[in-house]
Amino acid sequence: MIKEVIGQCPVCQERLIATKLCCSKCQIEIAGEFSLNKFSYLTKEELEFVSLFLQSEGNFKDVQGRLNITYHRAKQILADILVKLDLKSESEQAKDMSASDQAVKYLPVEESDHFIVKLIKEKLNENGGHADLTLISGKKARIWFEANGKGLECDKIPVPNQLTWEAFVAAYNIAVPQEGEVYKGYARAGKLGSEKLPITSLEGYIAHTVHGVEEGESAYSPGFIIAAVLDWVGIFVNERGSTVKLVNEKVFVDSYEEALDNAKTFLEGLGDSQVIQDRLSNFRHWYYFEELDSFAPSKFIGYKHIDMKAYEVYYRNLTGLDTEKELPKFFKEAEKGEQAELYAKLEKFLDVYNKKPNAKTKIHVRK
Repeated sequence: MIKEVIGQCPVCQERLIATKLCCSKCQIEIAGEFSLNKFSYLTKEELEFVSLFLQSEGNFKDVQGRLNITYHRAKQILADILVKLDLKSESEQAKDMSASDQAVKYLPVEESDHFIVKLIKEKLNENGGHADLTLISGKKARIWFEANGKGLECDKIPVPNQLTWEAFVAAYNIAVPQEGEVYKGYARAGKLGSEKLPITSLEGYIAHTVHGVEEGESAYSPGFIIAAVLDWVGIFVNERGSTVKLVNEKVFVDSYEEALDNAKTFLEGLGDSQVIQDRLSNFRHWYYFEELDSFAPSKFIGYKHIDMKAYEVYYRNLTGLDTEKELPKFFKEAEKGEQAELYAKLEKFLDVYNKKPNAKTKIHVRK
């Protein structure tokens, strides 16, 4: 049985040479030192890449799709192959890769963008569309705008669609109902729902809500880059340890109008959220919005861009202690006479869900 020639030493990874050639017909043997064909020095993965690249007639998108890798990763593999085949020098490779990282130098900030997305776009735009982050391990990671404008890419994340805008928003959303501190999770060490990767963790929640991973399934692990990016823009404090924390002054509502928008979100989603309905009698601080002629609790209106799904996942921690310190900027406790009138309205509002106000209920109105 004729075995395939290997090009690299399995011990030290250096290039191998042939020292004896033999004709299978006449059995003549020739001794010496013979270098192998350049393609023999490519890895199996690189040879597969070359094969797919030729089959697709140089179509990078086709190669990316079939190998499930990012554009940057495809460019990196091709650049390494060109160097190994002596078709390009290492200095030329570095220059080319630097240029490819910066394909999109600017993305417009849209009015409809979530404030987390706005912060990332604004800071990356200031840096010409790319930036080098220092991870908590001390290593560097480069980020840049994805070509389609739907998120970021990173040289440490070879799998595509892991750093979408939705992933960054989800990281923020799951931190809010946990009073601003969230367990990072470790997707590499467990399946979704396990001790290492609960659905309430940063990586677990992103895997479930953004990538559709169900409990018991495996997930990818992009959380270390997402946490680093949100630390870079001033939303997270990302340090060594198992948790990340929100920088609270960056995430509280800045105006009555923002609180009003959150109240609308709460009221629109309440009818479909049994877990929140079950907690209605636990809320002590209710805020009345005359424009809506209805109420919302402090926890749901105090943080920017609240998300009902995240609260459903972590509803046991809905205390609102932090937001109650910030909302007095825009609200005041209702006067005694008004308090009684609004309390009666609140009773009717909660009665729809077969609930009654908490015994320590206080109602607040706009200043």
